[in-house]
Amino acid sequence: RGRALTSVWSMSDINVMALERTPYSTQKPSVLLERIIKSSSSEDDIIADLFCGSGTTGAVAEKLGRRWIMSDIGRFAIHTTRKRFLDIPNCQPFVVQNLGKYERHRWMKINGDFDKYINFILELYHAEPMEGYENLHGKKGNTFVRIGSVDAPVTLAEIQEALDECKENNIKNLDVLGWEWEMGLHDMVKDEAERFGVKLKTLQIPREVMQVDQNTKQEVKFYELAYLDVDAKIGDEFDKKKNPLRVIITLKNFILENPELIPQEVRDKIKNWSDFIDYWAVDWLFDQHPEEDSASAKATADRDVFHNMNQEYRTRKTPKLNLSMYYDYPKSGKYKILVKVIDIFGNDTTKLVEVKV
Repeated sequence: RGRALTSVWSMSDINVMALERTPYSTQKPSVLLERIIKSSSSEDDIIADLFCGSGTTGAVAEKLGRRWIMSDIGRFAIHTTRKRFLDIPNCQPFVVQNLGKYERHRWMKINGDFDKYINFILELYHAEPMEGYENLHGKKGNTFVRIGSVDAPVTLAEIQEALDECKENNIKNLDVLGWEWEMGLHDMVKDEAERFGVKLKTLQIPREVMQVDQNTKQEVKFYELAYLDVDAKIGDEFDKKKNPLRVIITLKNFILENPELIPQEVRDKIKNWSDFIDYWAVDWLFDQHPEEDSASAKATADRDVFHNMNQEYRTRKTPKLNLSMYYDYPKSGKYKILVKVIDIFGNDTTKLVEVKV
């Protein structure tokens, strides 16, 4: 039926007011991807887009009943794509993965051993290597520096060992640089540092470090971990006795520690601390999910995995962000709640809260 398509397809650009429009200059119209996917695949086939950008291919594939694999080197591309999927009615469950430690491990293997890695990061941070310490790697001015491993998160125990060494040597300032961090670490280490009498900063090693030419050593910015404050209330919002198994989580504050590094055009648009937040999610049963009760090795390895049970995010249709979420527990007991915030730059910050209902 109808006329066969020619090899030239004429389609209009995405209207500037269209809801599907994103800030990506390479975004293609959904109708174009729909034609390609329909003509080259059947339902339940797998569609792959390895440079997914804003996620148009995946969104169309999902609506057409295809399975899909999306990937991108850009952190914000993945975040934008995730929000598009969440906005699709009855979207099938999906998981967001990253190469993380595997990519970093390969990068370090290509560029040398652990000592070379430490010296390279210290140089990018404008710090000098130091010898004679077990848990401290360098010094920047009067501040000592510890660098986290490429293949494991920085833990509270690790920082405590560094703080112990600071106390033994009367060191008052410590910067800890890391790729990943133990869930909910921020508040715990600040309390520990105060107990040891050490001024502590925790800074993110940016992924861009792996793209730096070893010879030219371009300038790299290390950002302090953001501060997140949340409030947990038990019971109905207006009557605690009405629902004693309900917990309401509300975001109270979010602070980026290095506002001077934020582009001026972005700072001009920020009117409130919540304007820095693009998306947030809650795991109401962190470390307590039913599958984590098994004795299997995988369950043990997955204990620190974040389960996205509820989320709130901004869209063009609803730019205002809801700052509260609630959950009704099936029975009384003690529970760990992990809150994860993703800011407008695509970085994530976590906060661990414990409640008893």
